[in-house]
Amino acid sequence: MRWMQRHRKAAIWAGGLTLATLAGAIFLHFTPPDFPPAAVWFIAATLATALAFLYDKQVSRLNDPGRRIPELALLWMCLIGGSLGGIVVMLGRRHKTIDPQFRLVLGIIVGVQIGFLAFWLWSRLTAPG
Repeated sequence: MRWMQRHRKAAIWAGGLTLATLAGAIFLHFTPPDFPPAAVWFIAATLATALAFLYDKQVSRLNDPGRRIPELALLWMCLIGGSLGGIVVMLGRRHKTIDPQFRLVLGIIVGVQIGFLAFWLWSRLTAPG
């Protein structure tokens, strides 16, 4: 319970961004062409994460800490599938590139995602029949 009190703003942002990703995925699912559900989620999460990083960069330029998106919420968006969008904006706009802890956690998230993808591809390629 203490964790939730300390990270209330991050939880609210993460929940809102997750709902935005879900809404985007539902919208993309019902528009042509017909993509598999995993691809639809990946596209929606990537776009939502990129927009969240861009928004946070703009607010950081205005020096308004009250409107910033907490790092925990940005990392959550990367964790649920938007790491590509986060990395592209992070490197393209040089946002969150100085913070070594953020880069480390993001690197771990990307490494785990690449590991899961490699395992999934390997299991599909070596499956009988």
